[in-house]
Amino acid sequence: MKAPIAAVLGALLVAGCQTSDTAMTSLDSFVGQSTDAFFARHGAPRTQFALDNGGMTYTWVGGHRVVRVPDLSQRKTTPAATSPSGFSRQTTNTKVSVSNPSPGTTVTRTTSTSASVNFNPTALFDAPEPEPERTVVQQCELQIAADADGIIQSVTVRRDTQGDLPWRSRCSDLFGA
Repeated sequence: MKAPIAAVLGALLVAGCQTSDTAMTSLDSFVGQSTDAFFARHGAPRTQFALDNGGMTYTWVGGHRVVRVPDLSQRKTTPAATSPSGFSRQTTNTKVSVSNPSPGTTVTRTTSTSASVNFNPTALFDAPEPEPERTVVQQCELQIAADADGIIQSVTVRRDTQGDLPWRSRCSDLFGA
């Protein structure tokens, strides 16, 4: 049962690294528009490079943020029957009472309750540790080619990390529906 689940999760993570068709369609909609309009809306380019034909190639990086994510693969589990503190309690008490309500009749009444304290050092000292966090950098990096008039000719995704959800990319978060 674990193998199919792992395969599905793996496929989702791999899919998360791919820019969605919706985001690509949105990025393609910038072709033919002014670079000034793009950069005014989404922020300045990180680098720019002048081309021999008078055009420019820009590297734009956006949606940059650092996210802390718990590493679920390192999670330890404690058996369900074990108290997280390593202690459990049980009491035992037995009462016997004998009475003679009438001549020739003896009634013996036994009442038992039990109690004890158990200590499980394994549960106490091998308790689950807090999940270690890992740092993930999210960002979308685009290469934008423009002609001499500053009109966008092409937009190419150069780097796209996992987005807010495991099955979305960061560029999809920024430009997808």
